[in-house]
Amino acid sequence: FPARLRRLLLWGCWVSWIGWIWLTAPAPVGATQWHLVASEDQNLQQQFVDLDSIQDLGHGRARVNSYYLDRRSNSVVKTTYVTDYDCPSRQFRDVVVNAPEKPMDWQPLGPDPLNRATMEFTCGQVGYRIAPSSQSKN
Repeated sequence: FPARLRRLLLWGCWVSWIGWIWLTAPAPVGATQWHLVASEDQNLQQQFVDLDSIQDLGHGRARVNSYYLDRRSNSVVKTTYVTDYDCPSRQFRDVVVNAPEKPMDWQPLGPDPLNRATMEFTCGQVGYRIAPSSQSKN
């Protein structure tokens, strides 16, 4: 290969390798204790919470930093969140999604098993009880 093409290929491999490390790393910068709270589709979808980020906001509410990995396609998609949970009413709102702060309105938890597991774990860590769900399996 010509020298220029060889450098370009090496550069592309290096960038791909760094991207792969970033996407598959279990902990974004700044977190000290990431914990897997749920996985689906034979671990193709996973939700992690930062144990050090869990905050009791009072009045039955808690906040947590988390990230979601989706490996169902040819590439890994990583989404980071800061989420508030209203434990007694089983509602949530994403405060930050992939860095920009855009607080959403409160929403019912819904059928998402990864979000449900994150809420149950987070609320349990700060000592809040979660209202029973009509979707709970007994």
